[in-house]
Amino acid sequence: HAGPIFVKLGQWASTRADLFSDRFRMQLRVLHDKVNLEPWDQTRATLSEAFAKDGGFDRVFSFVEQEPLGAGCIAQVHRAQLRD
Repeated sequence: HAGPIFVKLGQWASTRADLFSDRFRMQLRVLHDKVNLEPWDQTRATLSEAFAKDGGFDRVFSFVEQEPLGAGCIAQVHRAQLRD
């Protein structure tokens, strides 16, 4: 599994017909839509750390959906609602 910077480089290369062959670029196209999702336990830990000074993310959000709406090589997006 490549790190995010290598995935971004591959995504960029897949769009550069002026630099790379069609065959090479087609191999890299999967980097645009074949992304591994981060497990909810890891996401929850990240949110807990990010909102620790605010009393934890449970005090900031009334809910956070565990299933992401979308994901990329650097981030994923979850539907959530603020308490306030």
